[in-house]
Amino acid sequence: MKVQMITLAMLLTTITTGTAGAQCFGRLVEEKHPPAIRGMSTTDAGFTVRYWAWDDFNRRRGGQDRPELQDSRRGIVLTELDWLNADVCLDQGPVNRTAVLFESLGSDGTGLWALVNLEANKDIDIDIDLAQRLIYPPSSRTVPVPRPRIISTRITEETFEIRLDWDLNLRGETLSDLVNDDGRPMTSVRGFAVYVINGPVATARPWDWTRGRDIEPDAVNGYSTDTSAVIRLPRSMWYDVSICFALALTFDGNGDADGELPGSRSVHGEYLGAPSRWLELPADDGAMPILVQSERRRHSSVVNLGFEGQ
Repeated sequence: MKVQMITLAMLLTTITTGTAGAQCFGRLVEEKHPPAIRGMSTTDAGFTVRYWAWDDFNRRRGGQDRPELQDSRRGIVLTELDWLNADVCLDQGPVNRTAVLFESLGSDGTGLWALVNLEANKDIDIDIDLAQRLIYPPSSRTVPVPRPRIISTRITEETFEIRLDWDLNLRGETLSDLVNDDGRPMTSVRGFAVYVINGPVATARPWDWTRGRDIEPDAVNGYSTDTSAVIRLPRSMWYDVSICFALALTFDGNGDADGELPGSRSVHGEYLGAPSRWLELPADDGAMPILVQSERRRHSSVVNLGFEGQ
């Protein structure tokens, strides 16, 4: 692919949403193609793209003006994003950091994701070329939403408690210069929504499932913020059925996609990853075994995603 030069311009415009109006800056245009988002195409089943102002999702999020994309033999290239007609743009001034989330369904019918997360330069423009030179190691790969593993199942008189864990592939950060206060790279993923369904079919859409609430100490409003969870199900409702679990990602905020506070309104992924194996729950016959099943935990690198604000 011929390498051309990337420039980025910012437009000042007046946005009106309902009765509220504000000035909002933001336009990103590429003339030099960055590493394409490999492993995804705009023609993939369920393909969707969303963008928002990082750490300001409630007051600045896009939708009406979709980014312009190009499919190349290397993958998807983001060529333009304009805040001119965003769904919500209530705060005055420039958009300091823009997150663009790409999602689709893979060949197995489960979720894929990739995310671009860039801050503005000193002159307010977002310079993708500059970000590419500063980000190391560069990555440009779409990755699957994680698949959970069932580690153990404990039964009490009233509940089933299922312990899960999973691995997070950080290569889904296609392009990101998001760093912590100490300069270390941070991930845009803030947490995980755990879903449970009874057989025989597991789909990729969260609304076909029931969201399970993580009861571990790291959880916020039932969303896990590390790579494990304990889900508690009442025996009175879940018995004599086969169930499985699947995950959706949450981005930005503190990982809680249901919260009302500004810092807790995380972006919820559109699709679930591959489901866990099926787990058969026993009939509610009054017996109280201590442990139904326990698997030796596979070696995995646990990523702690605890987050207090950006």
